[in-house]
Amino acid sequence: MTHDSNGQRPARALQLAGLLLLWTAHSVCAVLAAEESADIAFNGNTYAYTYSTILEGAHSAILRVASDYEHLDRLNDSITESRVLERYDENSLKRLLALRKCVLFLCFRLRFVEHVRIESDAIHTTIIPAESTFHDGTGEWRFEAVDDHRTRITMRASQTPDFWIPPVLGPALLKRVFLAEVRETCANLERLAREAGTTTATKSSAANRPRQFTPSPSQNALHPAPAPLALSPSKGAPGHHNRHNNP
Repeated sequence: MTHDSNGQRPARALQLAGLLLLWTAHSVCAVLAAEESADIAFNGNTYAYTYSTILEGAHSAILRVASDYEHLDRLNDSITESRVLERYDENSLKRLLALRKCVLFLCFRLRFVEHVRIESDAIHTTIIPAESTFHDGTGEWRFEAVDDHRTRITMRASQTPDFWIPPVLGPALLKRVFLAEVRETCANLERLAREAGTTTATKSSAANRPRQFTPSPSQNALHPAPAPLALSPSKGAPGHHNRHNNP
């Protein structure tokens, strides 16, 4: 590749290639549910985002999947590790979330170690800087039942990474990356909640189905089936000789 005097042509080519890849990812991972708002803003090295959408799934099912911290890697391909490090009580814990994300030809390894507090309609997180790749950060996922089968999820966060973000990754590109990631997460959240509901319904149906008794071979040997009854011809039937009716 030929470099111009300002070195801008290679950077422009990288940006175009990255935008093409991100647009493809967006098309594949777009959430089918209604998206209500999506925004990300930058202030120095700190970014803050909000996102809101309505998912197909009951409130309890959506919250259950979102708080399954041992299996959050099912929500997004960028998550490489997810586990609970310590439980303080029934509704608070310390968790690890590790991610690897490549943008253009730059790859980042992100490590979130957070205090997590779970409420009936929200999950609150606070980054522990000494154990994370962030100087600070807080987040909130809020869940609101729209009806019995739909749930509004609203995400808010403000985070300051402790690593350098190259200027080539400008706000517009990072916003596309953010939208692709959060849409993939919400699409998988909706799918997993639906699959969990289907599995629960199947198990419930099987449990309520009347059970049929099938005797074991040993039971058959101890209690053989009765021999079939031999039906005698009815009285007066043709060809029947009745000794009480001799002439």
